[in-house]
Amino acid sequence: MPKSNSDLTGSLLERRYRLDTVIEPRTTSTVYRGVDVRLDRAIAVEVLDTTLPPDPAFVAEFERGARSAARLRHPAVVAVHDQCVDGDHVFLVTEFVDGGTLRGLLAERGKLAPAIALSVVGPVLSALGAAHHAGLAHGEVRPENVLIGKGGKVRLAGFGTLRPRAAAPAGGDRAYASPERVGGGVRDARGDVYSVGIVLYEMLTGGVPGRGAGGVPHPVPAVPSIAGVPLALDNLVRRATRSDPALRPADAAVFLAELERVGVELGLQPQPVPEPGTPPEQDRTIVMRPVPAAPRENTSSAAERTTPVRKPPRPPRPRSKKVDPVEEKRRRQRRAALWTGAVVVPVLVAGSLWWWLGAGSRTSVPLVSGQSEANAMAQVRDASLSAQVVRVPSNDVPNGNVLRTEPGNGTELEKGSSITVYVSRGRPVVPFVNAGVDVEPVTKEIGDAGLKVVTDEAKNVFSETVPAGKVIGLEPRPGTPLQIGAPVTLVLSKGPAPKKPVPNVAGMTKDEALAELRRNGLQGVEAPAEFSPAVEPGRVIRTDPVPGTMLGPDQTTVSLVVATAVTVPEVRGKPVKDARAELQALGLQVTVASPNGEDVVCAAQSVEPGQRVPPATMITITGA
Repeated sequence: MPKSNSDLTGSLLERRYRLDTVIEPRTTSTVYRGVDVRLDRAIAVEVLDTTLPPDPAFVAEFERGARSAARLRHPAVVAVHDQCVDGDHVFLVTEFVDGGTLRGLLAERGKLAPAIALSVVGPVLSALGAAHHAGLAHGEVRPENVLIGKGGKVRLAGFGTLRPRAAAPAGGDRAYASPERVGGGVRDARGDVYSVGIVLYEMLTGGVPGRGAGGVPHPVPAVPSIAGVPLALDNLVRRATRSDPALRPADAAVFLAELERVGVELGLQPQPVPEPGTPPEQDRTIVMRPVPAAPRENTSSAAERTTPVRKPPRPPRPRSKKVDPVEEKRRRQRRAALWTGAVVVPVLVAGSLWWWLGAGSRTSVPLVSGQSEANAMAQVRDASLSAQVVRVPSNDVPNGNVLRTEPGNGTELEKGSSITVYVSRGRPVVPFVNAGVDVEPVTKEIGDAGLKVVTDEAKNVFSETVPAGKVIGLEPRPGTPLQIGAPVTLVLSKGPAPKKPVPNVAGMTKDEALAELRRNGLQGVEAPAEFSPAVEPGRVIRTDPVPGTMLGPDQTTVSLVVATAVTVPEVRGKPVKDARAELQALGLQVTVASPNGEDVVCAAQSVEPGQRVPPATMITITGA
């Protein structure tokens, strides 16, 4: 039977799942390592805190989520085995992964090389892609849920987690939650994309991008650039963590495709992911900071080191009661020197103190323009300053080189002050945007890239899927490098194209009908002809689609069904031979009933003259 308090170690839930040790205590639940005694296999069990008894609505939601997660089959997903309610205990049973977590690896290493970071994120995005395709969002992507098993195999845990879909993240979880989730929104694919972007940022920098009061992380309006990371990777992290969901990759599959493209572009080959607890020598590059020169020591030789020689004391002069004028002068000089020392020494001490407290505590901003970011940062540190790196576009300065500093070089500052170092990110690049987003965020995105937004009504297009006024694309295409301030045209949707009605052309000749369709912006094609006793041959019987049908911009073809018929002529009174030839020339079949041969006159015909009949109709003529 389970225990009644929050520590369930040693309990047997559902008379099957034994809880052995605590793996991770969480805000509202605890994860245990356990054993399925029925199948004798290791498991992980997440149990809702017993002090928080769930309501029926939560239990129903939990059961639905667990069933959806259990149907998810992917090699990078930690499998869900069971979900149960045992008394007051709601719990989830999952596969146990023997290893550690990304949180543990980051605690050991601080940050990871870009190639290793991409090797971690790749399987995570692949797992999320399968979930998003199945209509399932994770909502809890963070380093604690990224498991690293034996051999560095990366798995994503946390599907079917014991938290309501609409529950706002709390505590440290807020650092990985999208702004809309923190605001109370439900889990969705773009929220997962944001969380993965923050995890990638943390792997590359060693920390999350924002912390609020009391050290509590929170989403930031714009994730800052990452110093020392290739620009393409930095841009991808910033794109995945945009505060506007519409500007992020649509789901994990799209994010993974962009990540793979950046990896190929940068030549980052997949690397074995180190297991937590393994030494870092084989997978981590140590960057040595410049070592300042040691203070110079006194290198003078023994011959140069001298000891002052005191003069032997003068023999005592015989005391005399007479005052010697020369001696009296010397005494006055000594007293003056003593008074001078009493005044000068304090002044010198005060001056030294001023130097140490003033000039000695100040430094100058070094000249670093044109240098690489790494060299510039080394010189800033040598000058006892700290720096914030801001990446800005430049037409001329190569990517990664310093443009300027604020304050400028030579400015005197207090040691320990912070300066801003502006680093070139090269020529601005047309950003990637998703179709259907509003003009305002795209305009800001293009402006932030150092480019100018323009519109051209002639380039706007109709769209059946993108609402009118929304962005449908950019010209030049995303990824194109341009000069600073170059124009980028917003291609906007004009909404669905006006529909064209099919005109009524029944009864017109074929040529008349084709001309009428062209006047309405449509194209007529001739369908197989049909017989109609009511329509004159060569005229239109009907159209497909029927008249009045509204056609969209991609529907421009109308089929014309033209009447085909033969009007039977009068052949009575003509020689049978001539009558038969005339009828056959019209496409009719002829049968002759004339016992006296064909040289006689036709006395009767089976179809009266003037009637319309289908081609190949059989006509019988009778000789006199």
